[in-house]
Amino acid sequence: MDLGTIAGATGLESALNALWAANAALAAAVPADRLITGRVPPSEEMPYVRLEPEGGSESERTNASLYATERVSFHIWSDGIDAARAIARLIRDCFASNSFNWGSGAVLDMKWDGPPLSRQTSDPEIKAWQTTVSFTCSTWQQRVDTPAITSSSGD
Repeated sequence: MDLGTIAGATGLESALNALWAANAALAAAVPADRLITGRVPPSEEMPYVRLEPEGGSESERTNASLYATERVSFHIWSDGIDAARAIARLIRDCFASNSFNWGSGAVLDMKWDGPPLSRQTSDPEIKAWQTTVSFTCSTWQQRVDTPAITSSSGD
């Protein structure tokens, strides 16, 4: 399903953040300000989700575009396995098999990589579950490393 253009997004991560905030079920389970890209603050209350872009695995270029396959994972941290699994289902339902764009690029397809993986932390001071939901994204972006080729008419 095409989710349309994500206003204000400048790339894959910011588009995913905007889509999360716009999804009422996801935002109710984990508010958008607890979807974190990068390092998680030590005082973060649970549940929270760390978005991890894992980079591209293959790419193809044209004179104006870059097509790539990129992996992205949502690491859900929760006090209980049932809550983590419920959030994982919401993430799958929101993003799997969808497409969207952000003006200078797009996700052409967001393929769910299969059932989430769950584990309990081994740290006795942190009694939490981590559940990971991963996707493989087919992406397109305008190339910025070369000027666009324009045609000109002869005089």
